[in-house]
Amino acid sequence: MRVCLRCDAGPGYGFGHLMRCVALAQALRRWGEPPATFLVRRLGVEEVYARLVTADGFVLQFLGDDEPGLSFDPSRFVTPALPGLFVYDNYDVTPEQMDTFAQAGFYVAAIDDLADRRFNVRLVLNQNLGAAGLVYNAPGAVLLLGPRFALLREAYLKPRSGGCLEQAPRLFMSFGGGDVFERVRRLVEMFPRLDPALPCPVAVDLALPDDPAQTARYREAVAGCVNFRFRFVVGKLDLAEVMSSASVALTAGGSSVFELAMLGVAQLVVIIDANQRVTAERVETAGLGHLLGEAADIGFEEFSAALLRLLVDAPVRRAMAARARALMDGQGANRAAAVLCAIWRGEDWTQHAQGDDDGYSRIS
Repeated sequence: MRVCLRCDAGPGYGFGHLMRCVALAQALRRWGEPPATFLVRRLGVEEVYARLVTADGFVLQFLGDDEPGLSFDPSRFVTPALPGLFVYDNYDVTPEQMDTFAQAGFYVAAIDDLADRRFNVRLVLNQNLGAAGLVYNAPGAVLLLGPRFALLREAYLKPRSGGCLEQAPRLFMSFGGGDVFERVRRLVEMFPRLDPALPCPVAVDLALPDDPAQTARYREAVAGCVNFRFRFVVGKLDLAEVMSSASVALTAGGSSVFELAMLGVAQLVVIIDANQRVTAERVETAGLGHLLGEAADIGFEEFSAALLRLLVDAPVRRAMAARARALMDGQGANRAAAVLCAIWRGEDWTQHAQGDDDGYSRIS
């Protein structure tokens, strides 16, 4: 089977869609499929594609900047003599574009977060907490829903000792790969206010995209900190090692929630985009961490109390880590790849997708 993965990264997109597609491509390779082809628009991040796609042995094909979603001729990449599957992870794919591909006989699958369109596809994967409660308009499609199908890259599947839960507190911070400073400014500017109340120094790893102007804004916002000792991790795309050294994380409610859960890191989660709401609102009930709410609405007292509690309370961190590891077994990408391969071959896919209410499959 030839798999073409359609996603974009960069301004307005961040890097989460690309990371998920890389995880699926890695899993398909483990199932013996040829290296996947990534169909992307340049959007000024060619170096990111090189580090995440071609460096991992996958094929990279650039679309024109005027070819969003599936608005390109699929015969450029697959033909009747070389059929294949198109998997897209783009919010800008329209129902009309899906119809065009389906009517031409192409197999299409979607990675989604929102259930906000009509889906004319063979399969929809939504890895988010609470995804099983969404209503999909996707007649006849296989639905893979919930964190049982979380797409984690191979770097996050290595065992972690758990020693970081007991050592001096260390904070990991990330708000995604886009320029969201104005959306989190109010929250970041709380750190100098909280700094004098810390019972001990706290090392902070703040992951940022490779954008000097953005980095400068964050530096200025936390310049008054003494006890919060910031290290700016700029332009690093594989953050598993940095995350795994943390005892607490402050993160947006995107794919990093699942990466941190897999690594057993207690989390404080904020919402900065609508696509994060489904998962973020269930972080607390799943026992992975504490939801602070919309980044622009968080109060200083609530933020400081929640952060100080996690920084000083190792038993609470241990409990969150245990629940996270119980939820995340790291096999989500393998399950999704197995289902895709079985559907393509006309085999019984259900044996690969058995689950429970935290991640299950059905026919729409």
